[in-house]
This record gives sequence, structure tokens and C-alpha cells, in this order.
Amino acid sequence: MEKKIIPFIDLHQDIADNCLILTGKDFFVRNSLHAGSNEAGFPVNNQSDIFRLFEGGAKLIFGASCPFTLEKGQIVIPKDPFSTLKEQLDFYLNLFERDRRLKLITSLNEYESLKTGEEIGILLHVEGADFLADKSRSIKELYDIGVRSIGLTHNEKNALAGGAKSDGELTAIGHQRLEEINHLNMIFDLAHLNEKSFWQVIKIIDTPVMCSHCGIDFIKKDSRNLSEEQLKAICQKDGLVGIAFTPSFYNSNLVEELISSFRYLRKKIGTEHLAIGSDFDGIISPKLFPELSEVSQMQNLSQILKKSGFNSNQIEQVFYRNAKERLIKKLN
Repeated sequence: MEKKIIPFIDLHQDIADNCLILTGKDFFVRNSLHAGSNEAGFPVNNQSDIFRLFEGGAKLIFGASCPFTLEKGQIVIPKDPFSTLKEQLDFYLNLFERDRRLKLITSLNEYESLKTGEEIGILLHVEGADFLADKSRSIKELYDIGVRSIGLTHNEKNALAGGAKSDGELTAIGHQRLEEINHLNMIFDLAHLNEKSFWQVIKIIDTPVMCSHCGIDFIKKDSRNLSEEQLKAICQKDGLVGIAFTPSFYNSNLVEELISSFRYLRKKIGTEHLAIGSDFDGIISPKLFPELSEVSQMQNLSQILKKSGFNSNQIEQVFYRNAKERLIKKLN
């Protein structure tokens, strides 16, 4: 008997950055895990393409655009972040032209129209809104392109807020941009904010909220991992926590640690607030979780969760139902 394929929603994949910068791959070619190259000397982790997405059971991917460039092997914010961001958004829009099985998703109706197993949705996400420091630019520009999810920073601070690996705090223009995000009812991503900015933002934001790809302090202290207090604050907003498959968020690349995160979160916040935020195509760790190193292996997670005491309803919540009910359903 064939194993049941559980469709999944992934709150974070860096497909554009991977194709344009980190590996230079063609998304429409069956790639091997370490195929490609980059100029920064990062480990090459080629984790997602159209073939492997279908094999893994993908229903909807939050396709991230993170406007950075490489200079002398270092990640830096470009002088014109909007142009870099637009290049990445255009990359996704081109995918829809090249293969009609890929669909731009901006609403619940569009999501529900997807033919399971035959089509994959991509919801456009912006990770690092540095261009919004320019008052002549607006979030509405992104909204009109089709973007429905946004986070203010990457790891460094910018003119809007403090990133996870920096000090800094929410600024006046950052506050203004949050009001615009609220008005458009876009999904807001708390990932990559430092703790000070996290608490400032969460008092203001009313739109559907998530921390798209993260770990937890209970497993390892890391600037990208959430404390119990932060987890509870996200729950109070009826939001979601997307667990990443990034080994640097853990103490090892043993899958037992990853599953310990799911078990801990089930106990502390309930499975109704859990989701998948793999960070595939953006993971630059030299070691990966062998059982979950690329998107074609996603069904391994359902089997591992089942063996760890999660029932079918809880697994479906984590795989797709929570993201649909708490994020997609609330889009305009």
C-alpha cells in the first residue's frame, strides 16, 4: 500500500536567492542537493526545484525575496534595494509564465482552486523591506505586484527596525510602515527581528502574524530562536510559528532535536499554532538534517512525527491546515 501524501504549506523558501545568487541553478532542471556554486564560499545547498516540490507534496510555498548582494564574499544590503527586490519578484513572476502548474496565490479562493498534486501555489514574501526607508516608495507597490507577506528586516538593522544579529529598534518610519501593512491586511513576519523590535512590533501589528522560520530557546540559545514568552505572544495574536530545518538553530543535525522542538511546542502552545518554515534554499549550514535535507523528503516529517506520538489531525494541522486557517483565510 502506498503511503498517504499529506500536502504541505511551507512558510519560507529562498528559491529566488538560491537561483540568482547561492547556486545559480535552473529551477526547471532536476538538481542534486549540492549542485551549483556561489562567489561567497558558502556551502552549496540546492534544496528545491519544481520536480522535488511535486515529489514532496507541496501545496503552497511562501517564496521569499531577500534583497541582498555579495561583496567580497559578504552579504550586504544593496545601494538600490528596490531594484534588487524587484529582480527577485520578477524571477517568481517568470516562473508562472514558464510553467502553468505554478500559480500566484494572493487569496483564499486562489488557494482553494489549486488542484492537489497537480498544481503548486507560490505566495510572494518579502524578507527585509529596506527599500521602504525611501519615503517615495510604498508597500502598496508590492501589494499590486502580488506580494501578500512581509518582514521588516533580515539579520542586520535597517532604517525600519533591528535585525536578529544587531541592536536597533523600531523606528518612526518603521512604525508608519507597520500601519500601512495593517491597512492592507498583509501577513506580517516576525522572523529576523531582534527581541527589542519583536516586542515593539507585536504591540502594534494587527494583521495575520507569523514567525515564518525559526527555532526555540528551549533547544538552543540563538538570536533566531524564540523564548517561551515570545511564543505565547504570537499565540495571543492567533499567529503561527514555523519550525525551520536550519541545523544552526539546534545543537546538532540529529533529527531528534528537530522533533523535540515540535513536542515542546505542542506542550507549550498547542499544535494549532505550529507550521513548517523549512528555510530550504536559504540554509547555508555545512551539515543538514539527513532525513530532511531537501524538499522531496517532506513526507519523512509526517512519518517521524507519527512515530513521535503526533496523531493524524495534529500532523495535518502542522502540514497545511493551520497556515490556511490562520494566514491564508484572512487575506483580503
